[in-house]
Amino acid sequence: MNLKHIYFLLLGILFASATPVPDAIKEANPLLDYLLKINGETSDKEEFLYILNKNRQKDASPISRTDFERNFELFVDYKLKVKYAMDLGMHQTKAFKTEFAAFKDELKKPYLLENSLTEGELRKAYSRMQEIVKASHILFQFPENASKEDSIAVYKMAEKIKAEANAGADFHQLAVKYSDDPSASANKGSLGYFTAMQMVLPFEEAAYNLKIGEISAPIVSDFGYHIIKLEDRRPNPGQLRVSHLLIRVGADVSVDEEAIALNKINQIHQTLLEDSNQWLDLVKTYSEDPSSKVKKGIIPWFGVGAIVPEFEHAAFSLNKIGAFSVPVKTEYGYHIIRLEAAKPVPPFNEVLPTIKSNILRDSRSSLIKEQVLAMQKAKFKVTENNQLLSILKSTFASQNGKPTAQLYSKLEELSKKEDNLIIQSEWKEAEIADLIAFLKTTNSQGNTLFTSSFDAVYKDFSEELLSKWEEEQLYQNNHDYRQLVNEYRYGMLLFELMNNEVWQKALEDSTGQKAYFQENNDQYMWNKRAKALILKAKKNQDISNVAAYLSSQPLTDSLSSELNKKFLEKNALLFTVEQKTYEVDKNEIFNGLDLNQSYHEIQQNNETILLVLGEILPARVKKYEETRGKLIQDYQQYLEKNLLTELKQKYTIQVNEDEKEKYTSLLFNKLVIACSIMLFVSSCDLFKMKNDQEDTDDTLVATVGNANLYHSDIDHIGKEMSPDMDSVELINRYVQSWIKKQLVIREASQNLTINEAEINRKLLDYRYALIAYEFEKNYVEKTLNKDVTQEEIEAYYTSNNQNFALKEIIVRTNFIKLEKDIPNRRQLERLLNSNQESQKEELKDFAIRYANNYFMEDSTWINFDDIILNTPLTKNNNHVQLLRNEKLIHVDDETYSYYFKILEYRLQDQVPPLEFVKDEISKIIVNKRRAEIAEKLKRDIYNNALKNNEFTIYE
Repeated sequence: MNLKHIYFLLLGILFASATPVPDAIKEANPLLDYLLKINGETSDKEEFLYILNKNRQKDASPISRTDFERNFELFVDYKLKVKYAMDLGMHQTKAFKTEFAAFKDELKKPYLLENSLTEGELRKAYSRMQEIVKASHILFQFPENASKEDSIAVYKMAEKIKAEANAGADFHQLAVKYSDDPSASANKGSLGYFTAMQMVLPFEEAAYNLKIGEISAPIVSDFGYHIIKLEDRRPNPGQLRVSHLLIRVGADVSVDEEAIALNKINQIHQTLLEDSNQWLDLVKTYSEDPSSKVKKGIIPWFGVGAIVPEFEHAAFSLNKIGAFSVPVKTEYGYHIIRLEAAKPVPPFNEVLPTIKSNILRDSRSSLIKEQVLAMQKAKFKVTENNQLLSILKSTFASQNGKPTAQLYSKLEELSKKEDNLIIQSEWKEAEIADLIAFLKTTNSQGNTLFTSSFDAVYKDFSEELLSKWEEEQLYQNNHDYRQLVNEYRYGMLLFELMNNEVWQKALEDSTGQKAYFQENNDQYMWNKRAKALILKAKKNQDISNVAAYLSSQPLTDSLSSELNKKFLEKNALLFTVEQKTYEVDKNEIFNGLDLNQSYHEIQQNNETILLVLGEILPARVKKYEETRGKLIQDYQQYLEKNLLTELKQKYTIQVNEDEKEKYTSLLFNKLVIACSIMLFVSSCDLFKMKNDQEDTDDTLVATVGNANLYHSDIDHIGKEMSPDMDSVELINRYVQSWIKKQLVIREASQNLTINEAEINRKLLDYRYALIAYEFEKNYVEKTLNKDVTQEEIEAYYTSNNQNFALKEIIVRTNFIKLEKDIPNRRQLERLLNSNQESQKEELKDFAIRYANNYFMEDSTWINFDDIILNTPLTKNNNHVQLLRNEKLIHVDDETYSYYFKILEYRLQDQVPPLEFVKDEISKIIVNKRRAEIAEKLKRDIYNNALKNNEFTIYE
């Protein structure tokens, strides 16, 4: 989180100690009169009460009039700054609008209709994830370019086969005979076990709504009509992590090769039976799965339905960690599987991002949008002008393929007619002009050809319009949301104003700093100081030889290092030593000491302290460079005070005392409000800590010395924990942790001299670093040119191409996967081998007509492992030899044929072609520019300061 975010979130806890204002105030004060006006602009009538309420959970003692007036003064100061920021136009900048819009999008989500629908889908999906179901199906695909009559015919066919299944026909035999699913011949329609989010939504919905043995009515999906039979359902066993050892067996191996592989895996299994501790050595020596072999055989976590059925069944049959399976045959070969870990279905919050991501990608997302639109229309009582919509549809159709500007002209003519309302509602109306404005958001000039349908445009327009109306109504009618949005808006404006007018100005204005210092130098005094060396050792340590040495030594600059060399080389823990200039009045060690005596030996706080005194420095005013940190803080407060003075002179402030008195009387007579108030960010004390006298009703849980842990301090634990956690155990751990921390703090305070100045310096350094980072980032992004020319890319590639050595094989290829019984294979091979441009289109037509999958982007370089994934080539361990010997690669499995026309390839460690690394080079060049701009900025600032004598270096 950057400094800006910290600032305006802190703004939200201004007056954080105030109690909730009861309905009595709202009833007695209908807020018809203003409370505060600045230059005639009335502040939000509820805003002061909202700020006073912020974050208060319990009642406390009554607020005094003095504290109430101080609260109100802070509120007026706050509104003055916001007014000034808006007058400066800070809320109109592009950067502000972009950042605020992003925040508002997050703020409004919990309040919108869409949120409740999405939450419902998330919960439903998670509920289904608690079960796995086993189903079989028969698929009836639509013909290519199917008409309505074709769809009806397919549906009737599905109903006919369902009737046969219900009459007692074997469902699996029906799947083999009728299903258009290519895998049905092998699996007889069985899909095995699966859970939520693993099937398309209509299929999932139908399967989970069936009883075991029941057959569904025809269900339509993007694939066609399905009839589904539910065969089993059971609790989800969760996820497993296993390791495995694989002996590969290809689909086309001979009987002898199969026997050799089977014998090998059986011998490995027998070795494990005799000594299971040999597992890792056996995996390392014999496994033929290179990706898992280097990870001790371990494969990623998986659940039901995520891996080949044979492997999955064997893995989930293992009942204890370390158990291993008998040899299991899959399409990849023979496996031995060992169980490494198991876990149940994760808690909802843990899997929420995954579920949400899946929902956004599948048809649930469109379903939610449709439901939201319907609910918004009902909420606003929307009526649509169907006659005008029909005219608009015809207009759009007549302009299809013509310049968009021409469509705008036609729409503007229609907008001038009397009947130009498209949508009416109880909330607002939308005219043709609104539709034109919407269209121009994507093409303001209208300099392209219009190709969209009216239905698609109107759907997008309606969604955006009604979402905007919903947000506007939410802001107007929902008090909490309105105040939250204002809190963020004003907080961001306040940060920008304070950064520009106070914080950054105080940092950069060295002339102003020096002038302020000269006028107030009596505030920056050194008290009497002493140059001294202080050595500390635990009381039981024998440091007599150290004392004897020090007692005769004068204080020199090198005394500390001499001590370290002389006494700490053998025992580094014998003592600690610090040599510097101390303020005498601020260090208790000097209490009662004769400063004219150079050597002292003291027993204090269970320590032996040896002290060597040097020069005694009288009190004096600090030099400018000796107090920069404190000076800048004071100068910032001075600038802020001046800013408020100027604003109070610039603006007319009107307070309605009668209205204010209504608040105060109700607060004093009917409310109990805490008297401790969160001051504004410019105050020195941001937080007021609870002391031992406060909240006498609070129960003590533990005590260490003067530190107390109260029941209210641990109350949050129960609220934040998930239902499956042990609250007693969690609270006990928290209490023990608190006690240990307090004991460490006590020990530290007894054994260390806390250098408050050093701690403050580090905090100040951190604050300055954050401000400097924000300034540098904003400057760089405004200055940076992100456009990279082809010439720049080529020049960088020529000079640095050896830095891009490949870590994998890449290829340019044409790839086609199709069913083995497809005709015209010779035509396909001829087209793949042809180099004629005209043949490329014919090849694409062939792929579109016959292929189950294909890749025809022959100018694109891709990873060879990616293109051969899920093909028999994954079993070939010598890809280099394969590519060198074959330009047209053809392999088959039981169902499909795979063709790869290799146009060009690059091997590991070779230099990739420019096209493959072009985007990466572009990013490198932009990042180099970014670094150069940042470095130049620092250099320019330094040189300007040097030129203007803005700093001095002392020897």
